[in-house]
Amino acid sequence: MRIFIGLSEIANSIHNYGEGLRKLGIPTFTVVGRRAWQYPDSTYDVVIEEDLGTAPSGNAPVAILQRLVWRVRYYLILLRAILSCDVFIFTFGSAFRADRREYWLLKKLGKRIVSVFLGSEVRYSYAYIQECEHLGIDADIRPLLDEGLKDRPDDYLAVKLKTVRQAEEYSDLIIGLPDAGQLQSRPYMRLNLPIDLSEIEFRVPDREIPVIVHAPSHRALKGTDAVVDTIERLRAEGVQFEFRLIERLSNKKLLEVLRDADIVVDQLYSETVATLALEGMASGNAVLARYLPERTRISADCPVINVNAETLPARLREVIVDRALRRRLAEAGRPYVQRYHSTEVVAQQILDWLDPARRGEFHFHPTFFRDHFKASSTVVQDEAERLAKEPEYLRAASLSDFRGVRFEEQSERVPQLDAAMRRVRRRPLASER
Repeated sequence: MRIFIGLSEIANSIHNYGEGLRKLGIPTFTVVGRRAWQYPDSTYDVVIEEDLGTAPSGNAPVAILQRLVWRVRYYLILLRAILSCDVFIFTFGSAFRADRREYWLLKKLGKRIVSVFLGSEVRYSYAYIQECEHLGIDADIRPLLDEGLKDRPDDYLAVKLKTVRQAEEYSDLIIGLPDAGQLQSRPYMRLNLPIDLSEIEFRVPDREIPVIVHAPSHRALKGTDAVVDTIERLRAEGVQFEFRLIERLSNKKLLEVLRDADIVVDQLYSETVATLALEGMASGNAVLARYLPERTRISADCPVINVNAETLPARLREVIVDRALRRRLAEAGRPYVQRYHSTEVVAQQILDWLDPARRGEFHFHPTFFRDHFKASSTVVQDEAERLAKEPEYLRAASLSDFRGVRFEEQSERVPQLDAAMRRVRRRPLASER
């Protein structure tokens, strides 16, 4: 058996899935469109941007010929994958073709498909806000819901619903988390982010005056304002610590910072324990972050201190002042990551979950889309108008992409949307981007 992994690299997942499978003796074929800037040294079999360059544009005869050659080389990569691989792991809703026609072909050829949903490719903000309010889990993340999710790029219901439905139609296994599952209808398994522990040095500095690190990838989405406010409040109280706000560092440099830190404060609006928190634990830090253990199935032995913007000042003060507590949390972190998130553990989970006899019960059975979600025809019409102005690779198809969606203004939906969606053409092939 050989496993293909591609094509969108998020949080080094493709590289780490490959590392884990190879440690288990499973050969892989890894392909990414481009490297994630945070991980310039990660290795892949093919990096399309580097090996093929950018698809030529223009209508001159030479440009047309060059574009044809580029497409042939592009599809030869897909052909190589089809001929050599038995299982295909697609991350972040990715595919060789924007219409995902190869999913259909792979199933016809008896290949197995795993769709790994990592977040914003399928999380529709309008639905996420509705779900949080419906479940009563919105109170401590109002800044995110009211401001942080506004005007998010590529947040189109038609595109995300199509991504979900095509994955559900053809995949043998779907992996994800509830915070991005509002549009899903098929049961799925929990996303456990793979962490390559061989790249992370474990050391507990155990300083009397600790170093605190916060490293947001996006301040508004991670609750950075609340973290900085807490830091200023504790300083005013005379609590002794050193604070480092880290942004735009490569992962290699960030791991060096974490190795020399005592405490990591990760995101305050998350529902799960995410990459920075996991790397912080693996490095020997006490970690504080918001998560919803029951909703996202995080085990009771997780040593991350569960906080939100309101509780952060008291809990962070406690970890700073109580050196013994800080040491216990730091020492418990790496074993936790090893147990649940090491590359080989996560890779073995995928192999087990592909076999129904070994998989057991699905972790999540999504019902929000079926039972509760209602779209605003006004919002969706506005999305269709904006989508028509986007690059063609983002454009959706037609009203058929909205099947199953209930609208708040049902009687107004078809005449309003039909005119807008007629201007939104098909999504072209990836080779046409």
